[in-house]
Amino acid sequence: MANTRKTRVVRTLDERITDTEALLVELKAKKEFRDRKETEKARREAEKEISYSDPDQAKALQKERRKLEKAVQTLQDSGLGDSPAVEELKAKAAAAEEALQDLVE
Repeated sequence: MANTRKTRVVRTLDERITDTEALLVELKAKKEFRDRKETEKARREAEKEISYSDPDQAKALQKERRKLEKAVQTLQDSGLGDSPAVEELKAKAAAAEEALQDLVE
């Protein structure tokens, strides 16, 4: 009788150890995934900073802004100044201007 009880206790302990090991493996996998995700995010942010610090990028932003401003002016001259397309172009021009200011600073 005591032998059966010891066997049951040993099985229960083995199951708990197995469950704990499985949980540990799962936690390690989650941590590695989170670390990879954070590393990838940091890499993308670094690439953004590099691309904005490029002088050619500043020229491209200035050119894009001028092009958008011309398109807005053309649409306003043609009587479509209230259209959603004009508002969208104005927003894009403003975004280009902000990016240019950030680059200059």
